[in-house]
Amino acid sequence: MTGRIHDGSNGDVAADMYNKYKDDIKMMKSMGLDAYRFSISWSRILPRGRVSLGVNKQGIDYYNDLINTVIANDMKPFVTLFHFDLPHSFATRVRWLLKQRRGFFREYAELCFREFGDRVKYWMTLNEPWSYAYNGYVSYEFPPGLDPQINSLPASIVHSPPPVASQYELSRPHHHIEQHHQLLNHIEQQHQLLNAVPNSIINNQRVNNIGTTIYKLYSEPDPPRDAHAAASNLIYYSGSKRKRDPAKDAYTVGRNLLLAHALAVHSYRTKFQERQKGQIGIALNTFWCEPHMKDDANDKEAGKRAMDFTLGWFLEPVLTGQYPKTMRDCVPSGNLAAFSDGEAKMLKGSIDFLGLNYYTALYAANDPNPSHKQGYKEDQRLHLYLYMREDYHKRHLVYLLKAMKDKQVPANVKGYFVWSWCDNFEWAVGYTVRFGLMYVDYENHQKRYPKASAIWFAKFLGSKKLLRAN
Repeated sequence: MTGRIHDGSNGDVAADMYNKYKDDIKMMKSMGLDAYRFSISWSRILPRGRVSLGVNKQGIDYYNDLINTVIANDMKPFVTLFHFDLPHSFATRVRWLLKQRRGFFREYAELCFREFGDRVKYWMTLNEPWSYAYNGYVSYEFPPGLDPQINSLPASIVHSPPPVASQYELSRPHHHIEQHHQLLNHIEQQHQLLNAVPNSIINNQRVNNIGTTIYKLYSEPDPPRDAHAAASNLIYYSGSKRKRDPAKDAYTVGRNLLLAHALAVHSYRTKFQERQKGQIGIALNTFWCEPHMKDDANDKEAGKRAMDFTLGWFLEPVLTGQYPKTMRDCVPSGNLAAFSDGEAKMLKGSIDFLGLNYYTALYAANDPNPSHKQGYKEDQRLHLYLYMREDYHKRHLVYLLKAMKDKQVPANVKGYFVWSWCDNFEWAVGYTVRFGLMYVDYENHQKRYPKASAIWFAKFLGSKKLLRAN
């Protein structure tokens, strides 16, 4: 979203995989990789969201060539159908709040099964639905990113003209504006806006919560360019007339995502699977939670709650047809709507395999004074603390193998995907972090250079070919 990225960047070009995929896939093969996981963009093949509104043949051709290139290089394609992007006509503030999206997703999934299923044998319906629901409707860091406090402001404020709107910056400090100028405050107009905006918003400086902060800017700008840029950030919030309920929005989105998944799986199993001989699953994300005080019974329970509110929220329904008991006990039934008998039956067992994305671990501590407010954060009744792990791949794979060889409960692990192949545009943090095996030189036509981790991985996989920069 414009103005929401920490470094002021965008993903228009990013790592340019769109144009470099053939060379990238050759390098993957040279490393000894035998599978490549990628996502299909709903909007690329259905720009208006539905088959009846037109299929983009060029988009179909692109993915056909990508899939064929992967297979020609002795790798298996693992394909994700939804990785947060929606067709523009769907990309309103309600997004997955509408149950109609479920049927639209099934229609899109069936098109993919028909076009690519003769070669794609591993499908994932959704990537990290927890991240989508949480970051879009709890932390407001991902689209639609609409803070309900700001959404509730008078229309005269959110529709303020640029001279008024430009005095305020929403979300994190926008570095591209800060580094150039700050904006001029016109005192009379400032008071008009301040009188209408709750102090809880003006004073909130928790910059980790995208969309919950309005910063007052004091320095003189160079109008009109900077004023227009800041005004655009405020205007983003205008025009929403829907009465929202932030305490339940994330749960509503999660429910619709789960049922969209179930519909797509049902279509695949009844119309395509027998002929195409493939498998279908889902890619969930989680973090492991350790009790903050290892001998504290309340912290141990907090750790279990944290797991239920992240992994369990989406895993238990696709296994059992029900939400975790912890969530049913903690969340008001009006917010976490139960599945009907038919929905539960369709959800239960709706995966052939599970993709599990995980990156680190957290400490969980019980909240002795839980808030009386309702909402995803408050419902968990806990606090989470982060710790980091170094030497990630080597140490992690050692313990993964140990889990697979466990004599009592061996982990049935079939594969391991590194996040990520190359440095990328990482959502709200832009290009400020680099996770790739390949270094991407964004200033030199996205040229790739193997990092030490890529060299190590090639040796680990037993590749005999030298890894060279593209």
